[in-house]
Parts: sequence; C-alpha cells; structure tokens
Amino acid sequence: MAWKRMRLLAILAILPALVAGPALATASLSCSIEDANLSFSLEALSNREFGTIVGVTEGEITLKAKQVLKMGPVLKLERGHIAQHWTYERELRIGINVENDEGSLFLWVIAQADKTGERYSGRYAMRVSVSGSDSREFKGRIKGCSAEG
Repeated sequence: MAWKRMRLLAILAILPALVAGPALATASLSCSIEDANLSFSLEALSNREFGTIVGVTEGEITLKAKQVLKMGPVLKLERGHIAQHWTYERELRIGINVENDEGSLFLWVIAQADKTGERYSGRYAMRVSVSGSDSREFKGRIKGCSAEG
C-alpha cells in the first residue's frame, strides 16, 4: 500500500512539469505615427525569443489624406492584420495589411533601436488601393516605438 501511495505522490509531483508548456518571454511593444497622412497607434505583446507579435491589445489607423478616405477614416487593428513583424539585433520591422470592401492598405514600419534597445526611430511607407482608383503611396517618419520587458 505504501508503494502505491509513493508512486501517486511522485506522479503528482512531476505532473505540473509535464503539463506546462515552454515559457515564452514577452515584451510590450508600442508604436505611433502622427503626420498629415495618418495617425497610427499600436499596443502589442511581442515574443522576445522569436521577435514576433503574439497579440494586439489595441491599435488603429486613422487615414487623413482625402484620396483614400473612402476606405474608412478609422481602421481598427487586430492580430490578424499583422502580416509581418520581427526584431533582430537593432532592427524592428512591422507589416500591417488591412482589407475591406472599399480597398486595401499595407503599412510598413521600419525602425532602428537606440543603444538601450528599448526606443526605436525610423520611417514608414503606406500603400492604399481604393476601389475604382489607382493606388496611392505615402511615406514619412514614425513618431516612435518602444519595447519593454
């Protein structure tokens, strides 16, 4: 009887280690752009180990250029809109793709980290294709990005 009890206790002791998956180090990622073409904000969780976005807590793009307002003035962002993202050494790259009945938008954020690796500065490029018209491209500077954690 004591043998069965000891075996049960041993199994219960190692069970949490067997059930738990690998721990992923996450960081919060924040980016913003504010200029005559658009307002952009993104708050997301990023996997530090692989450099990918694992969740978007909040994000939106507000289009300001008259030529592309038909797509919708405010576009809410979700995890599914993140087409590409990575951080490698000092580089940060984010690709955001939004499509709706009125057209499609792709926003690239290209940034470099400062010496601390927590603040990023750089530029953006955006292509917007609205139904019934040619695609338009916009470029500018990002307001800033930061990663913590």
